[in-house]
Amino acid sequence: MAIIVGLKHLGLDPDRDKITLVAAGTEPERLAGLASGSLAGTVIAPEFRSRMEPLGLNVLADLRTMTIPWEVGNVVTSRKFLQGQRDVVERAIKALLEGNAYVLNPANRSPLLELLKTRLGLKSTQDANGAYEDTVKYYVLKKPYPYREGLQSIIAEVGKIAPSAASLRYKDVADPSIIEKLDKSGYIDGLYR
Repeated sequence: MAIIVGLKHLGLDPDRDKITLVAAGTEPERLAGLASGSLAGTVIAPEFRSRMEPLGLNVLADLRTMTIPWEVGNVVTSRKFLQGQRDVVERAIKALLEGNAYVLNPANRSPLLELLKTRLGLKSTQDANGAYEDTVKYYVLKKPYPYREGLQSIIAEVGKIAPSAASLRYKDVADPSIIEKLDKSGYIDGLYR
C-alpha cells in the first residue's frame, strides 16, 4: 500500500505508467534487488537508509516527509471483542501508552539505541541514532488518536481492491473512546510528569 500511495502522490499510476509491482521480500532482499538491477525501485524502512549509499542507490522520495494522510500503529480488534472485553483492551492501550512514554523520554535514549542496534541488526550507533530519531519524530505519539484522514485514505485504497470496503466510514473502523477517556482523565499527561 505504501508504494501505491507514494507513486500516486508523485503523479505516477502503475497501470498508466506500466509499473509492475512485485513482492520482493524484506529490506535486505529488496536492497539486493535494487543493487543488482532486478528491481527499479522499492520502499525501504528508514533504519536501512544508511545501507543504500554504499550500494550507490538514491532516495527518490521520503514518504514520511510528504503530506500523505495515512494511519500507522493501530490497535486492531473486532467490535465484538471491544464490547465484551473492553477492560482488556483498555489495559492493553495503557501498556502501549506507557511504552510510548518510555520511548519519548530522552533519559531512555541510550538503552533504546542498544535495543535498536541489537533487534534490527544495525551496524553502527549512527544507524541506531537515525532509527531512534525517526521513531520519536514520526511513529511514537504521546496521544495516538486515530487519524481520520489517514483512515479515509486507507479505506479509499482498499476500496479499489475490495469494492465492498469503499462504503466504509471512519466511524465504521475507528473507536477513539478509550483513548479519549484516558486523555480526559489525565492518565496520558500523568505519564509525562
